[in-house]
Amino acid sequence: MAIVPLPSRAAAATAAENAYAVFDALNPGAPRHPATLAAAARRRGPGEILASWQAGWVDRLMLAPLERVFVSRDRPTVHPDVQERLARARASYGDPSLLRSPELFFRPPEMPAEIRVRPLGGRLDGGRKLKVTFRSPYETYDPAYRSDYTKFAANQICHVHLLRHDREVPCTILCIHGWCGGYLAVEEVLFAAPMFYAAGFDVALITLPFHGRRTPAQALMGGQLFPSRDLRRTNEAFGQAIADLRVLMGWIRADRGARHPIGVLGVSLGGYTGALLASLEATLSFVVPVVAPASFADVLWDHGRGRAGRREAEALGFTLQDFRALWSIHCPLAHRLELPTDRAFIIGGKGDHIVPRRHVTALWEHWGRPRLRWFPGGHVLQIGRRAYLAETLAWIRRL
Repeated sequence: MAIVPLPSRAAAATAAENAYAVFDALNPGAPRHPATLAAAARRRGPGEILASWQAGWVDRLMLAPLERVFVSRDRPTVHPDVQERLARARASYGDPSLLRSPELFFRPPEMPAEIRVRPLGGRLDGGRKLKVTFRSPYETYDPAYRSDYTKFAANQICHVHLLRHDREVPCTILCIHGWCGGYLAVEEVLFAAPMFYAAGFDVALITLPFHGRRTPAQALMGGQLFPSRDLRRTNEAFGQAIADLRVLMGWIRADRGARHPIGVLGVSLGGYTGALLASLEATLSFVVPVVAPASFADVLWDHGRGRAGRREAEALGFTLQDFRALWSIHCPLAHRLELPTDRAFIIGGKGDHIVPRRHVTALWEHWGRPRLRWFPGGHVLQIGRRAYLAETLAWIRRL
């Protein structure tokens, strides 16, 4: 048997850093391209400035409780073998070959033996609302983690609400929720699913791993375990999310036809996941990430500035470059967009203090500057949400 050398810390970090060059060019204080500045800073009236300030204040208010949720289950602790653990993690997830051939990590899933479908509530005008469930076929990339991951029993069942017309439709819109979301009756309202359905589209809303009804008994609330400080679980959960989305797409196309168009609309964590899916699936018809991070590693590292968790990580020799290298496999900046540029529509909040503007701008630059829209609100208080959803609908109709 041939001996395969493990990727060095330098090799993993170099591959990751090459992917993040466009993001680092947008660091605060760095020179910025005039076109980027023009797109990111439109002239605003007093009402829009006030809306952005209010939304930003709400985001800042929410940061402390969000951080408590994030660290409550996976508080950092000092381990004498931390460097050995990091070396093992780099061997599994920081291998540069995964960025060259992402299908090695995001393996095509097998279709589940059973997909259950039942009516949900009363009939819709010209169609039905359906509850779709299936056992996730995902198996962890790291075999050593497989038995631990399957202990999260509730997470193994994927839940979907589908607003389905009885007639043929031009497209199915796949909606992916944000962090701590996934309660699908609520998501139907937040995504304006009835509006898209009334416009003639089928709408499918999926629950991400460790959210909503997939929240396992080991968690206090949905989203507590993913994404989290547990680098391995976070990587594997993104792998599971992509596998489950592909199962749902396959099932829809088995029902509607092999060439049935499917597009993705995702918010925050869902926008990041949708951007990742669009970097892997050329069969998508469009992608619309809303207030989506360009790099989860940078979001968490930046919000940790001055806090105990980051200080402890740095004391152990852990750097942002390490973080990026270990999480690059699911970062959209580390992959190319598999769709034509005119099939992407990026939406950001001018008052967003949770996912700052440079994340939105970096993804826009990385994707070749597709359509970009800024709304006046923030991450939590999305003032202007109805308007950007209405514009999204108009854009989809024109495709």
